[in-house]
Amino acid sequence: MYSYKKKITTDKKKYALNFKKILFLLSFFLPGWLIAGPTIERVSVRTAMSPRVEDGSWTELRAVLRNPDKTDAELSLRLVSDANFFSSRRNVFVCDVLVPAESELSYLTEVVSDNSDSYRVELYQRGNRVAVSDNTLVSRIAGGRGIRTLAVISDADDISLGSIAMMPEYKDRLFQNSISKGFYPQHYAVLSSFDCVVLLRPDFGKMTEKNFKAITDYVIAGGRLVFADPNGIMDAAMTPLAPLLSVKPLSIRKTNDSKSLKKAFASFSPWSARGNYVDFLESFPRGEGADILKEGNFPLFRVKKYGAGTVMTSSYLLTENNFKESGIWPDLVKLAYVHEKENLSYRQTVELLDGLIGFAIPTPGAIRKILFIVLIPAMLILLAGALSRKGSMAWSALAIFAVLMTFYIFSAAGRQGSDNRQILSASVEKFLSEDYSAVSNAKCAVFSKNDTSIDIKAKDINYLFSAIPPENKMLFQTNKFSQKEAFDAPVVPMIIDPMQIDKTKEGFAKIAKLQIKSNSSRQFQMFGSFYGEKKAVAARPEIIYSDKGYVFGGYDAPDLKFENAGILFPAGILSLKMENGKILPSDGKEFWGDDLSSNIFNSLRSEIVVNHPLLALVSKTSDMEYFSGFEGIRGNHAKVLIMPLAEKFAGTRIKIPFEMIKIMSADNTTRTIRSCRNFSMFSQDDMEYRFKFSVPSVFSMIKSERIEIKLKYVNDGSNVSVVPRIAGKVLNTPAAGKKNAATPEFSGIISHSEKNGNVYIFFGDKLSDVIDSSGAGTIIISATLKNKSLPIEQKMGSNQWTVMDFAVSVFGEVKGDISGMNY
Repeated sequence: MYSYKKKITTDKKKYALNFKKILFLLSFFLPGWLIAGPTIERVSVRTAMSPRVEDGSWTELRAVLRNPDKTDAELSLRLVSDANFFSSRRNVFVCDVLVPAESELSYLTEVVSDNSDSYRVELYQRGNRVAVSDNTLVSRIAGGRGIRTLAVISDADDISLGSIAMMPEYKDRLFQNSISKGFYPQHYAVLSSFDCVVLLRPDFGKMTEKNFKAITDYVIAGGRLVFADPNGIMDAAMTPLAPLLSVKPLSIRKTNDSKSLKKAFASFSPWSARGNYVDFLESFPRGEGADILKEGNFPLFRVKKYGAGTVMTSSYLLTENNFKESGIWPDLVKLAYVHEKENLSYRQTVELLDGLIGFAIPTPGAIRKILFIVLIPAMLILLAGALSRKGSMAWSALAIFAVLMTFYIFSAAGRQGSDNRQILSASVEKFLSEDYSAVSNAKCAVFSKNDTSIDIKAKDINYLFSAIPPENKMLFQTNKFSQKEAFDAPVVPMIIDPMQIDKTKEGFAKIAKLQIKSNSSRQFQMFGSFYGEKKAVAARPEIIYSDKGYVFGGYDAPDLKFENAGILFPAGILSLKMENGKILPSDGKEFWGDDLSSNIFNSLRSEIVVNHPLLALVSKTSDMEYFSGFEGIRGNHAKVLIMPLAEKFAGTRIKIPFEMIKIMSADNTTRTIRSCRNFSMFSQDDMEYRFKFSVPSVFSMIKSERIEIKLKYVNDGSNVSVVPRIAGKVLNTPAAGKKNAATPEFSGIISHSEKNGNVYIFFGDKLSDVIDSSGAGTIIISATLKNKSLPIEQKMGSNQWTVMDFAVSVFGEVKGDISGMNY
C-alpha cells in the first residue's frame, strides 16, 4: 500500500513537470493575448522626427510600453546598440520604469548615439528578459570638419525654411532637422549638436517649462538661436523666451521694399517688382545688442549675446519663399543660419585630467600654513647658529630639518591619498548662467589604486552622464567622402567595458558599477541644467573697439572668489592678473597662443564655442560636490565661472584684432589639422592649402579695406617657401567637369601688397568682397619647393615645415549700424 501511493505521487510530479515543459514550448506559438506580460509596442532613437543623429551626440529614446497585467510592473529598459569593428559601444543606458496596471506608457529619455546604425530595446522584469523590440535604424552623421547641422522648430503649415541642405554649396555638408510639437527637446544637451537652432513659428502653448529651458540653456552653453518670423517674435515675447529677445515688438505692417537691404546687397530685387507685400516687424531695441541692419528707426537684424551664445532676431520672415526671387537668399542664409564653426576637441581636457589625478593641490591658505610651519623653525635654527657662532652646525641641522619636513609632507599627502578605498578624483567644471537659468558641463576622472567598482549618482534630476566621446570619428561611414579619405580615416578603438548609465524611477541619473582597474582611471562627462539665483551683477567688464584695435580696461570683481583669470577669445587667450580685487591685463605678452596658455585655459578653449570674448574665472576645490554619495572622495577640481564681456564700438571703421578672428581648416588637405595656429605639413611638390577665417557675426557686414596675416613658420632645410594669399569672392558655380558643387571657385587670388617681418599686409578695392555675409573668407597658403629634385633621404627634413603662429586681422567699414552700440 505504501509503495503504491509513493508511485502515484512520483507519477503526478512527472506529469506536472512534463505539462510545464509543454506550456513553455507552446508559449512560443500562442498569440500574445493568451500570454500576460509587459510588451514593447514601439521604439525610436532620433531627435524629433528625424532619424539623423550625429555620432557621439545626445539624442532621444522614445518607447511605448504596454502592461496588460492587473498589477503594476516594475521594469528595466535597456538600450542596446549593435557594435562592430568600426563602431564602439561607449555607453549602455538602463532605465527603471514603472508601468501602471492595464495601461500603455510613452517613455522618453535622453541617450547618446554610440557610433552605431542600429539600436534595439530589451525589457527586463525581476531580472528576466520579457520583451525585445525590433531594431530601429538611424542615419548617422559622422561629423568631422566641414559638416554643419541645423534645427528648425516650427508648427506652421503655411511657412517653411525650405531645404537649405539642398543648396549647391551645402549639399552633403549640411543636415537639417525639423522639430514640432510633441517632440520638443527637454534638455539642452539634445540641442547641443546643432550649430544653429531656428524658431520659425512653434506652438508655444504646447511647450512645457522644460522645453523653454532647453532652448534657453542651449544658447547659454554657446549655441546660436535665430527668431526668424515676425509673428513668432510677437508670440515669444509673451513666453519664458522673452529674455532672449533683443527687441520689444510693437506691431506688424505690410511693405514691398527695403532701403537697408538694397544698401547692404546691391543685387537685391524688391517685392514691389513682383507686386507682392510682406510682413515687417516694427520694434524697439531692448537691452544690450547690436543692429546689423536697420530699416528706418527699427532694427532689421539685431544680435545679442546670452551666456556663451548669440541670439538673432529678424523683422522679415527669413524663408526661401519670402526671398525666393529677391536675389539675396543665399546671402541671407549665410548671414543668419550658416556660420563657420571650429570643431571642438576633448583631447586637451583628457590629458589635463590625467595630469590632475594624484595628490590634492594645496590651497594658497594651506601653502601659507606649511611655509609658516617650515620657515619659523628654520629661522630659529639659523638664529641659534648665528648667536652661538656655530654656523656649520646650524646649516647641517637645517639640512636635516629640511629632509625630515620633506618626508613628513609626502607621507601626509600619501595618507590623504590612501583614504576612501584609495580613490582619487579630478574634474574641470564649466559654469554659465544668465537670469535664473544656469548650465554646467564637467569632465571628470576617478582613479583607484585597487580594482574596485563604484556608483556615481547625480544630485539633481536634470544632470546627464555619458562617456567622453572619442577624439576622432569614422568619416567613411557617411559614404560622402572619397575613397582616399575613407582609407585615411582613423578607426575608433573598441571599448571593452562600456559605461553603464542608469536612470532611476525618480529620474536621477547615475553611473552604475563603474569598473576601475588597479592604478588606472575612468573618465566621463556630466551635463547639468538647473535654476540658479539671479544676482545683481555690477557692470560687465568692457572691451572697446576702434580703428586702432581694442582696449580692455580691467574689471572690479570684489565679490567673486577665484585664483586665476583669463579672457577666452575666438582665436586665443588673454592672460589676466589680479591686484587689490581688480582684474587687469598681465604684464609683458598679453595674447597667448593655444600652445603657450595654461592647461586649464587651454582645455576650456578647446571645448567651448567662443563666438565672442568670455571672461573665465577659475577657482579650486577638493570635492566633487555635484555628486551624491561621493562625499569624502577628494582630489583636484577646478570650477570655472564663464561670463560674456560687454563690447562697445566707437565709429564705423573697426580694426578687428588677431584675437577675435577664428581660423579653421577648409579642404581635404588641411582637414585633419587640430590647431590652425600651429601645425606641421610635408610638401612633396608645390602645394596649396586652404583655410577659412571667420570674423564675429556682429562684424559680418564689414567691408574690408586692409587685411593682415601673421604667418611665422620654420623649415630646417630651407627648401620650402611659404606665402599666404587671400581668395576673392566665392562663386557658387562649380568649375567645368567637377561634379561636387560644394567645391568653391573664387573670383581671383589676391597677393600681399606689403610685408613687415612675419606680417603680410593686403589692401585695395579687391578686398571689399572677400568676406561673405556670414563673416567668412578664405586664405590660401602656397608652399613652393626651391629644389624639387632632392634625394628621398633629404626630403623628410627639407620638405617638412611647421607653422608657429598663424592669425588674421581685418580693418574696414561696417555696413551695418553698430556704431555706438553696446553688445
